[in-house]
Amino acid sequence: MPCDFSCLPGGFRPHRDRLLLEGPGIRAILVPGGRRSEPPSPSPLTPLPRPARERRQHPRVRAPELPLLLRRGDAAPHRIRDLSRSGVAFYSEEPIPVMTQVRFAIEFPTAEGDSAFAEGDGVVVRCERLAGALGHYEVAVFFGELPREAAQLIQSYVDGRLDRDVGR
Repeated sequence: MPCDFSCLPGGFRPHRDRLLLEGPGIRAILVPGGRRSEPPSPSPLTPLPRPARERRQHPRVRAPELPLLLRRGDAAPHRIRDLSRSGVAFYSEEPIPVMTQVRFAIEFPTAEGDSAFAEGDGVVVRCERLAGALGHYEVAVFFGELPREAAQLIQSYVDGRLDRDVGR
């Protein structure tokens, strides 16, 4: 269910009729019911700007092998698209309304063959239907304040993937 601004975890606060999301190195304003707009197209005589460097403080890594469980009665785990210290994007067969507060658990394999869980709270900041015929949705959750152990598990996984992908 969508939440009003009073139910949001730390890092979220109302700002007029909008929601201000703030976290370590993150600041965004969400407008309920707002639409994304495309930047204006440059005229043919305007030189194209150089690509901007990644502005995210927390890099994202692909993590399709990690199961994500939402604490809302979902029977099956969701498949993660990508993960960062500040949020997760995943696939869902059902839409989850933007501004919905969710409790989640991400299962990480350990070197001993066991599992470790990063649990926390977040807010759905995006839910977009993929191809119309599929009936699947891509959902993005911005993490609130994570418990220290959960933040460390996520950061360790992200750092390991970055090291492996870069070939260090």
